[in-house]
Order: sequence, then structure tokens, then C-alpha cells
Amino acid sequence: MKTTRVEISYEQHEVWRVGQADNAEFTTCPCCGEDSPMVRVERLAAALQTGVMAIYKLIIDGGLHFVETPQKYVLVCLNSFSKRSVEDYEKENLVSAKDI
Repeated sequence: MKTTRVEISYEQHEVWRVGQADNAEFTTCPCCGEDSPMVRVERLAAALQTGVMAIYKLIIDGGLHFVETPQKYVLVCLNSFSKRSVEDYEKENLVSAKDI
């Protein structure tokens, strides 16, 4: 009996739309130095269908860049978010978002 081996691979791309309605600030991230949209932790958590504590855990673990505003809001660098691998989010039970 002859066996056949099939190998399947795929690539996943996400598109994030960030606009004024998201209260995003387009600024230079103090951690990576890149111009990046920065969004509130609450907005990112809502887009990922997870709790804010999961996002704060990623920040504390060094996985996401952030800045605290004078109004005491925590903004997350979307460049650092997009650089995290899909496998990392699956391991942490975070759901991938199509739009933010």
C-alpha cells in the first residue's frame, strides 16, 4: 500500500483600520521609536474580544509597547501589537481581530 504525504501551509494577514472614532493617537512610540497608531487598552481588548487584564499582562510581560497619557490613559503601540505572532495570541487565547 502506497502512502501519500500532503503538506499544507498558509499565511495569515490582518488589516486594521484605525480612525478618529477609535480615539487613536498617531505618534512616535517611545519604546520602538516608530510612528505608530496608539490605541487605548480598552479599545484593543474590545477588538480582541478579551479582557483588559489580558492586555495589561502583555504590557507587563514586555510584549506590547505603551505610553501613559497625562490624563492617565494607557495607549498601546499597534506596531508592537502587529509584530507579535499569531501563535502567541493563540497560546494566550486571544482572538484575532479584523477591524479595530
